[in-house]
Amino acid sequence: MAFLPQGSVAYQQYIHEEKPNLASWLESLGYATAALHPFNASGWDRDEVYPYFGFDTILFYPDFTYRDLLRTYVSDESAFKQVIDLYENKDPKEPLFAFEVTMQNHGGYYNEYDNFTPDISLGFEPESASEKRYTQQYLSLVKKTDEAFEMLIDYFSGEEEKTIIVMFGDHQPTDIIAEPILEYCGTEEDDSLEYGQQRYITPFVIWANYDIEEMEIQRLSANYLSALILDVAGLPKTGYQEFLSDLSQVLPVITANVYIDSEGNYY
Repeated sequence: MAFLPQGSVAYQQYIHEEKPNLASWLESLGYATAALHPFNASGWDRDEVYPYFGFDTILFYPDFTYRDLLRTYVSDESAFKQVIDLYENKDPKEPLFAFEVTMQNHGGYYNEYDNFTPDISLGFEPESASEKRYTQQYLSLVKKTDEAFEMLIDYFSGEEEKTIIVMFGDHQPTDIIAEPILEYCGTEEDDSLEYGQQRYITPFVIWANYDIEEMEIQRLSANYLSALILDVAGLPKTGYQEFLSDLSQVLPVITANVYIDSEGNYY
């Protein structure tokens, strides 16, 4: 979003024709490509945009075989089972790139549900009972994701075909959840860029069922993720992705709010 006008909605405003991207590049390298989203096809115009990105297979909620609900959204366990199903039914001679946007942990976190009972209790007391209830629900949902991710990893650990799995978060939860946790962690609020940007940090993990170089990356913005994945997979990159790899060594983070250099300085 760094180079778009504030308040832009990229899919709806700017994607009206084919655009080069990771999916189309992998397709040119012989991959089958699939996009999965266990929710409405029209959300953010995904049903119009995904074809422009070159995905061969596009699955939305009505297309899912596995769609057990947790609260009112398809569970991550079901979402990951759908990826496994896609893998098991693909051409065994053709590699697959699958991109899935999950829904299980979407806000809000204030209602009670017959099909979900939070099982994480906070060891501290936020300022209000509602903050405690919301936070316990959110963290319990994250735990469910961990369990589903373990299932996915266990499955592909037993597969011979070389497989890489990347999981990343697109944003943190609402302030009513994040702020009590920051306070509990002893983070003192101030006016610095560093403090403000803590609310925009999300984790990512890259796992493979074969030996890859282990590393811990301290900071990296999402615009660099595709180039990193291709490096891990040992696949060729486009000229633009080569440029991104070089730039990430100098400015590992570029966002709509700040950029951060290799020395950890904020601008």
